[in-house]
Amino acid sequence: MENSNKNQTNSQNGSNNGNINNNTNNNANNNAGNQQQKQNNIQTVPITPVQNISNIPNQPVPIIQAIPIVSVDKNIKDNKTVNQPTHVEKNEKVSPTESVSNEPKIKNNKLNIIMGVIILVLILIGTSYLSRSILDRQNKEREAKSDYSLNGITCYLNEKYFVIDRTDLSGDAGEDILVKSKMDNDEKLDCNYVVEEGDFELLNTNIGLSNSQYFSYLNDKLLILNQGTGVRRDFIIYDLEKKEKVYSDSYHSSLFDLKDGILTYWHMTNDIPNKENCSRIDEYNKIAGAQIQGKIVLNLSDLNDKNYTEFRCIQAE
Repeated sequence: MENSNKNQTNSQNGSNNGNINNNTNNNANNNAGNQQQKQNNIQTVPITPVQNISNIPNQPVPIIQAIPIVSVDKNIKDNKTVNQPTHVEKNEKVSPTESVSNEPKIKNNKLNIIMGVIILVLILIGTSYLSRSILDRQNKEREAKSDYSLNGITCYLNEKYFVIDRTDLSGDAGEDILVKSKMDNDEKLDCNYVVEEGDFELLNTNIGLSNSQYFSYLNDKLLILNQGTGVRRDFIIYDLEKKEKVYSDSYHSSLFDLKDGILTYWHMTNDIPNKENCSRIDEYNKIAGAQIQGKIVLNLSDLNDKNYTEFRCIQAE
């Protein structure tokens, strides 16, 4: 009986042990199944590689999205399946430092504009001064005819003097010259040949045609008269303040020009023509011979400033 009970007890323990083993196996199988299911679940979730972040739509990126991007980048880095983006240029904004760096450029532009305006003003002032200087010089040497009379009187003037010339009363070639000083620039005088006290008169000294005098130029205080009627002539310069002759010379009628205070004319030299200085000497000698002339430039502000600028050989006349 006691043995029967022991066997029954052992039978129950064996049954219990079998059940425990079965439960253990079942739990193991369940755990394995669950692990396989988890594995399957993990494999079924696809990880989309981020090939190029520059393809992200042009929208501001919230800060919260930086967490999954870092996680994805980490996973991608571990799996070595995707190259990381190198640079993103979207929605760039000017930083305060860039704004500050632009301030010197703005200041430089303003400075350049100011300098340009100053230079322009200086150019305008210089141009105005030059124009007035040219006009003043032209007024000093102009041959402005202020009046004409039926008896052959012609008048010229500048800021200081009033010149009246009339044809020789005897009917010979040449002119009589009368100079009157002006009290001021705006003084108006009658164009009449009437000699008054203080006037400077130069009567026509006609000794043959070669000495008949004519008015040429009025330049500031200098009066220039020419003498003669042929190709070769003489000229005389008078100082109206001193009322005396200060210069004279001969010239060829082809050139006798006053411009900007410079008198230019051809003057016959003492050089003897030859084949070296006159290529056409043989041709000229068949007619009347040849002569060498020099072009003289005379500065009226300094009558000692006299220079030859070029030479020529012409047929003698």
